[in-house]
Formats: sequence, C-alpha cells, structure tokens
Amino acid sequence: VIGQLYAAGITFLIYIQRYIKRRQFGIGGAILYSLNIYSFCYGIYYPTFLFPMIVLPLILKGVDDICGGDKKYSLCMIGALAIQGLSGYYFLYMEVIIAIIYFAIKAMMLEKERNIKEIICLSGAMIKNGLIGIGLSSVIFVPSLYGLFSCGRAGNNQMSYSLLPNGEQLQNYFQVLLVPDVYNMAITIPVIVFVGCMGILCTKNVDIQKKEFKYYVIIFSLLFISPLWGSIMNGFSYSSDRWFFGVYFILVASAMIYFDSNEVLEIKAKIIIGSTLFGLLAWGIFKEFNKTKIISGIILAIGSIIFMIILNTSKSRENKIMYFSVGSVMILGFLTF
Repeated sequence: VIGQLYAAGITFLIYIQRYIKRRQFGIGGAILYSLNIYSFCYGIYYPTFLFPMIVLPLILKGVDDICGGDKKYSLCMIGALAIQGLSGYYFLYMEVIIAIIYFAIKAMMLEKERNIKEIICLSGAMIKNGLIGIGLSSVIFVPSLYGLFSCGRAGNNQMSYSLLPNGEQLQNYFQVLLVPDVYNMAITIPVIVFVGCMGILCTKNVDIQKKEFKYYVIIFSLLFISPLWGSIMNGFSYSSDRWFFGVYFILVASAMIYFDSNEVLEIKAKIIIGSTLFGLLAWGIFKEFNKTKIISGIILAIGSIIFMIILNTSKSRENKIMYFSVGSVMILGFLTF
C-alpha cells in the first residue's frame, strides 16, 4: 500500500511538470493527490483501488504529449493502458472514459490554434495509442468479459437514469465536501484544494491553460454529481463514487496550477471564495450536529482562517503551499481515522 501511494505521487509529478514552473507546487500536489480520503478509505481496505491513481496521470500525460505535437506514439500512455488492462478492466473502463473527456476538452481549446483536419489527425493518433495499449492486455479480455456478464452486475436493473441529483443528494455532497464523514461518502477534499479550484474558476486571466483547467473543473465536477454518470462509470450498474480518484486528480492539478501562477484575485473574488468556504464548513458541521462534527469543524475553520490570511498577505507561496499540503493531509487523516 505504501509503495503504491509513493508511486501515485511520483506519477502526479511526471504529469504536472508540463504545467508548473516551481517544483514546490508539484511536490505539494503530489502529497495531496496520493494521501487523500479516497486512498485512506478505499485504498487501505482494497489496495487494488490505489493502482488507477498511479496509472491515470500517465494516461493523461500521454494525451498531453500527443496533443502537444511532441510525439505520435506515447509509450507513457500505451504502457499505462496495458498495465492497467492486465490488472483488470474495471478501472481501465473508467480511465478510458476520463481520458476521452479530457481529450475532448483539450481538442476544443486547440481548435482556435489548429484546423479541423489536425484535430481529426490527433483523434486518430489517440485511438491508435489506445488500441495498442488495450490490445497488449487483450489476453485477459475474454475472461473479463465473461466475468462481467456472469456476475449479475450487468443488467441488474439498479442503474440510475436521473441526470441531476435530487435535493437530498446535493445536500449530502455539500455536507461532506470539506468536513469528512466516511460513513456517508469518501469524497472530502482539503481546504487548500478547494481554494485553489475556486481561484482558477474566479480568475479573469485569459491564459489558455487556466481556461482549459477551468473547463476541466466544471465539467468533471458536474459529471461526478450526476447519478446517471455515476452508473455509467460503474459499468451501467448502481451509481458509485469509485471514480472519484479521477475527479480529485483534476482538482489537485488545477489548484496547483492556480497557485503556481501567483495571481492575485480581486476583492470580489476573495469574498466569494471565503464566503463559500466557510458556508460549506458550517453546512458540514450543522447538517448532522454532533460532537465529532464540532471538533472537525473547529479544526478545519482555524486551519482555513490561517491559510487564507497567509495566502493573501504573502508574496511568496512556494514553500507555504507545500507546508500547508502536508498539514492538510495530516488534518484530514486525523479526522478520517
């Protein structure tokens, strides 16, 4: 388990180096990505759930390499798909869908710089790389297919057809977004990641990279709360949050890219971020009011206040973000266990 957590952090660093200038943000992001509530709750009990956290950054790096024109064939993507395929098609299925959405958004952003013919060529290169990678693991494809259709998961009439969550489901998402409640859902994110993602959403910077990751945050977040999409990502069965590792990867990468830009937001944006942050903390505490929630809320609120003060008064963010990343992981781990 420990080895897989280290490997997940390393592959995050491999991916993020294209987008950041200062390595401290990469290290902070790697810590946040590898040590999160998903790995605490799912990974420790089911170590196989950690493997897709290692593979996904390599697959998406392959997408970046192909779209960036660096190469027509990405050994990174091919190898990652092949290894994941040999480990099982369940998470490969999720990762391929995530990669397709990631590529679609990137292609949309590239459309202004390249013509349609070039986009089609890139799509063809993506398909070729994907088929090669999956083909290398095809030795277990037939047994996996047989297992899928004989296990009762497929066609078990538990699939959710609701595109949007109902009021109660939405309240539950907001309740555990910042205050952990692992008996409900294991999707809590650290405050530092939330602030970074809100920053990239509120920025008025027209930089194409920030705009691209703004779309990633919005689209992946909306898909995650959709019961229908949760069913699709779980093999057209009951809606599941097991693909949260992919959403969380996008959120952490987006947050570190925002912090690396060292952008100073307008007062209005800071008020929006601060009020949303403490509103969600209050909702997480008082929705199910108990002693544990009070303790969690006090710790998170104090940490959030300190973080927001230092973030808005310090010109140099590099080391502070890295230290806060370590602190966030320690706090989240303590509150989880």
